[in-house]
Amino acid sequence: MKFIQFILLLALAIIPLPLQAQDKSEPFSNINFLKDRETVGDSQTIWFALDAHLNDGWHTYWKLPGETGDPPTIEWQDADNLLETEILFPAPKRFQAAYGDVIGYDNHVTFPVKVTLQNKSKGFKGTAKILLLACKEICVPVYRDFSINLPAGSGNHTSDVALIEMAIKAAPTSNETNALKIKKTERGQDTLTIHIQSNKRLSGPELFIDNPEGVLFTRPTVEFSADSKEAILTVKTLTPLPDNTTMSALPLTATIVDSGSAVMRQIPNHDEEQTGPTFLYILLL
Repeated sequence: MKFIQFILLLALAIIPLPLQAQDKSEPFSNINFLKDRETVGDSQTIWFALDAHLNDGWHTYWKLPGETGDPPTIEWQDADNLLETEILFPAPKRFQAAYGDVIGYDNHVTFPVKVTLQNKSKGFKGTAKILLLACKEICVPVYRDFSINLPAGSGNHTSDVALIEMAIKAAPTSNETNALKIKKTERGQDTLTIHIQSNKRLSGPELFIDNPEGVLFTRPTVEFSADSKEAILTVKTLTPLPDNTTMSALPLTATIVDSGSAVMRQIPNHDEEQTGPTFLYILLL
């Protein structure tokens, strides 16, 4: 009998791990909704973060995800003392999928969530209803509900505050640094060209375009300067412009990413280099 037990234990030791442990059909290994404080404190702004770990081969989406997909959404239900809320999007990646280019995230992504209160002297509570779409060979919508109850109080920080602050700092902003700057932008009939520069060699700059009409753009063509510290990125519309909308009037926001640096800027509705002459022409008139 002991010999049979030994054989069974040996078999259990060498057979593959349980199917559930190896199952990659689930897109996320973990999804959390983090908060930066235990009580409201004296600030009208509270920060949360949607923190998601994806299994191998799965990706989720940026705010304008490309040729397919949807960005994450957070719907607050029964929210008390809520004025407005905003999701910040980290610098994304571009993925080549069977159905075309998509823009988003794999492995681990943290979306900072800014909540503005109506009254900072009151508590805040509600249910954050979250929808994340993840894709591999198939796409799977994943829903999570998180109940939040922050009473009025001193605003003591939680253990998650460092991760949330790091995610906020990592989100692209218009605060340009020497690591990445936008020098000039130009709009064509169906193109957008952006001139960038850096204090170090650019390795592989990427350009992602967001706009309220959902117009998609191609991958950028990149022309480097001789020292690779400047580059010209050009994209072209991939989908038609809406009726009665021209490229010159389309509101555009550009996010540029290179070697861990990222910058985001709203693109003016005219070529920047024309601003000076046009103003001078008006003065002359």
